[in-house]
Amino acid sequence: MPTEINHVIKGSLSAITIILAVALVRFVFTLKIEEPESALPAEFKSSTINVSGKSGDYLRGAQLFKDNCATCHHPVKDMTGPRLMGVDKRVDKQLLYAWIKNNATVLKSGNKYFNDLYLKWNKTQMNIFPFLENEDIDAIMAYVNNVVVSKPATP
Repeated sequence: MPTEINHVIKGSLSAITIILAVALVRFVFTLKIEEPESALPAEFKSSTINVSGKSGDYLRGAQLFKDNCATCHHPVKDMTGPRLMGVDKRVDKQLLYAWIKNNATVLKSGNKYFNDLYLKWNKTQMNIFPFLENEDIDAIMAYVNNVVVSKPATP
């Protein structure tokens, strides 16, 4: 009789272990990992970006900008790369899509605006974002063109 109980207990412990492992994996994949503030560009640390009362495209664009652009760009200030506010007014939208998805191809085409920009920024190659859809880029433009950046009050 005790051997049968041992088998039942061992089987139950194995099942419990599997259930706990599955629960742990599910929990880990649902965690939202926040970037430390130190990972943000200095301009974002010293300014407030107001997103209250904004549309879905604006909010989606803000997140896409943070995830893909904020390392090098700021909406209204030059950083590692140029400011992005109004870029969609300075260049044809289809060309802008092509630039963001694969800028090397646009440079090879001889486009004056982007080749001049490339030279101005010391031939710094911009990352490519082939996974961004045109709608994603439009959302980023909705954000950078409408962002309100205010400096904190100094005492």
